[in-house]
Amino acid sequence: MGINKIELLCLSTLRDDYENASSISPDISREIGKAIDEQEIALHLKRLAEIGLIDVFQYDEMKGYNKISGKNLTLNDNIWFMI
Repeated sequence: MGINKIELLCLSTLRDDYENASSISPDISREIGKAIDEQEIALHLKRLAEIGLIDVFQYDEMKGYNKISGKNLTLNDNIWFMI
C-alpha cells in the first residue's frame, strides 16, 4: 500500500495546521498543475485517515476541534485534518 502524489501533497500541507479539503485543494491543484476538485481531495484525506497517517477532527464553535475516529468517516464541512 503506497501513497500517491496527491496524498503526499496532502500530508505535506497538513503538517502545521488544521486543514480541510476546500482549504488545501487550490494549493494541491497548483502543485499538480491541473484542477483537483474538493471531492477528490476529500477522498484522499479520508483514505489517509483510514490508514492512520492523519488525525481527524470535528469542529464545534463552542468546543473547538475535537478528535474523532478516521474509520467509517462521513465527510462534511466540519471535518478537519492534521498530522
